[in-house]
Amino acid sequence: MTKQASATHVLSHRYPELTTDTVSRYVAHLQETLGPTKSSAVYSLACRAAPVAENPMGIQRGSVVEISGEKFVVLGCGFMTLELASLARSTEPRTIGKDDFLQLESQGFKVLDPDESAKILEELAAA
Repeated sequence: MTKQASATHVLSHRYPELTTDTVSRYVAHLQETLGPTKSSAVYSLACRAAPVAENPMGIQRGSVVEISGEKFVVLGCGFMTLELASLARSTEPRTIGKDDFLQLESQGFKVLDPDESAKILEELAAA
């Protein structure tokens, strides 16, 4: 993906895979192409978000989701939140809390399958 294929993660001592997973490689690419200042909001969030627990929707760290036709990558979880980053506006994070989550179904919420999600992130980083 990039020369720097990893990102520092505050939970790396507990989850070492978080420094080299798809999200880590994607945000490392953002930092390399946009610079540390422009990418800081998404990079910082991705480097402190916890992995997503198993859930019936199949959402996980690195999943690409569509909300009202816009694609977002799932960066992980916060405390009772789902942390996302817009793929169209790569410097904009989005946090979905429990109240927001209930409204997502009416906004055309869709989780892409893991292979499709990985392909989209790889293509973005190659561009």
